[in-house]
Amino acid sequence: MSQEILNYRIEREIGEGGMSRVYKGIDPKTGQEVAIKELLPHLVHHDEVRQRFRREAQVLAILNHPHIVRLIRYEEVGDNLYLVQEYVDGMNLARYIGEHRGTIPEADTVHLFCQILDALAFAHEAGVVHRDIKPSNILMMPTGQVKVLDFGIARIVGDESGGFRTKTGTRIGTVAYMSPEQVNAKADIDHRSDIYSAGVLFYHMLTGMPPYDMATDSEFDVQMKIVRDSLPRMREINPAVSEKMQQIVDKATAKSREARYQSCQEFLQALHEPFRNDTKHRVTPSKPVNRKAIAAVIVIPELIDSK
Repeated sequence: MSQEILNYRIEREIGEGGMSRVYKGIDPKTGQEVAIKELLPHLVHHDEVRQRFRREAQVLAILNHPHIVRLIRYEEVGDNLYLVQEYVDGMNLARYIGEHRGTIPEADTVHLFCQILDALAFAHEAGVVHRDIKPSNILMMPTGQVKVLDFGIARIVGDESGGFRTKTGTRIGTVAYMSPEQVNAKADIDHRSDIYSAGVLFYHMLTGMPPYDMATDSEFDVQMKIVRDSLPRMREINPAVSEKMQQIVDKATAKSREARYQSCQEFLQALHEPFRNDTKHRVTPSKPVNRKAIAAVIVIPELIDSK
């Protein structure tokens, strides 16, 4: 491993996926900590993968939001491609649930999830569909703040020129969190697919487990359940889940796009309703989302950033 990338001193390797490796780097002049995402060497001559990597940089460049991991710079040096992003000190939600927390109490779940929806609302207003919402793409910070990351397969609505594009018959996403239209490999995936996946994520947070067990069910079986069956009832897993939360998940994960929440703002409003007269929680409006979106955020005192 090189001890320096783009003049950043490499402190350690953070992780590796199917397409890239991520390092923690430090700017020796300012002390700024960064996460450097490097396209894996054996993929640098794969044109479609290079386009996908560039597209992630293009998407992040238009998404400046407190709950989205921020792009600092993008560089191509010879055959090598690098994304330099803000470094977030935390753990992903999958690990947080699996190793540290298990089932997250309902009020805490709503607080965390509203931040995710706020980020998605901003992305959707900018014409960006994430297409891979899942626990491992949500970073948890010690302050109780969350960050959405990995826009590597995101789509910019109306812009299919020169970027990573999806053709009919090509499935994009993570099976357990896919919407029915993703399973059916439809080409016209829109923001309501993210709303479905977010509903599955909300289910996972409330129950401590995803609705489908990829360890025991085949990928085909899970795909058929997504297309045909409602999600298993949450109270069968966690009796503490309220009927209102079940209704919210049912609407978010409706098979028909027209039957779901039509925007993240509508989803947020539904989450806000159960706490409207609850004096235990303080409700404050979030900042407007890219011109017009105003979302209510449930603020839980013990999870507020100390700043």
